[in-house]
Amino acid sequence: MVSRCAANDAQAGRATGSAEHESILSLILHSFRDAQKTFYGSAPALTDVLGGRVPIMFDLWSSVKPYVVEGRLKVLAVVGAQRLSEAPEYPTLAETFPGFAVDAFQSIIVPKAVPQAVLDKLSGDIRTVVSSQEFADKVRPLGVFPQATTPQELDALFRKEVERWSAIVKTANIQID
Repeated sequence: MVSRCAANDAQAGRATGSAEHESILSLILHSFRDAQKTFYGSAPALTDVLGGRVPIMFDLWSSVKPYVVEGRLKVLAVVGAQRLSEAPEYPTLAETFPGFAVDAFQSIIVPKAVPQAVLDKLSGDIRTVVSSQEFADKVRPLGVFPQATTPQELDALFRKEVERWSAIVKTANIQID
């Protein structure tokens, strides 16, 4: 895949500003040049891949799983740090490109003015749910690896991710469309 894209300047679909976009930016920096076609959202990119107009795309497992099951799409690799628990037959890109990993994450954020007591209560309740086996059983089939964090841990993760992607954006000279 990497050789084909690099040799043929193939286009790869991605949604601007998304984790999928960041996945392809990171892979491009690792492997191939000028291989992007901009889509505003995952759905139109997926439509073009399914229609044969774009040969490759990075997307969330929950979005592509039905098409993989139907045999309309083929998974080449997982971009996250670990294989999908529901589909462990798919290797990670890190198995080919050591150190490569892009994990999408979701979080709940509140305005800064929320009182600390309310924040503590919300945070504790959310951690209880996210840590439960029932929650894990519902989200793992979607390719989600639940991780309960404190507000401080989430803040540290945000800072680390901003630093990481700022360097990639600067290196790749990414401009806002």
